[in-house]
Amino acid sequence: MPLISWSEADTARALEVWAEYRQRHEVAGLAGQTVGIDPAGGRLWFGESATDVVKARDAEGVDVLLYYLRVGRDYYLRKGGAPLITGEIEDGVPIITLEVADRPLPMIVDTGFNGDLRIAKTLPVAGGRTADRPGLDGPGRRAVH
Repeated sequence: MPLISWSEADTARALEVWAEYRQRHEVAGLAGQTVGIDPAGGRLWFGESATDVVKARDAEGVDVLLYYLRVGRDYYLRKGGAPLITGEIEDGVPIITLEVADRPLPMIVDTGFNGDLRIAKTLPVAGGRTADRPGLDGPGRRAVH
């Protein structure tokens, strides 16, 4: 298998190709689309995702490495971003707050990084009622309403 390499010069050339394309074409209507840029050949492919771009490139029988961007941004995908959940640490214990029955309920998070925290067998209910819901979470489980 041949060694595939990408250099800083490839990135710089891809960005030049993109800048030249934007000077000649209106791209505002493509905002949010993915663009795949071939730095060597100066070709571009557009799609909803990098996968769509690769499919379009492959459909033309082209096999080159591409530089990806989101139209309207100077990157394709940025690491980090907003956390899925937030919480706090109280006395060394990670806690998140979940809404149950329209009320906030603090919950301990089992991070799996030490033996002190375990997943609770039952969850406290703050002002809700429980109902048997076979099949919802598995037999014998209870759901909070």
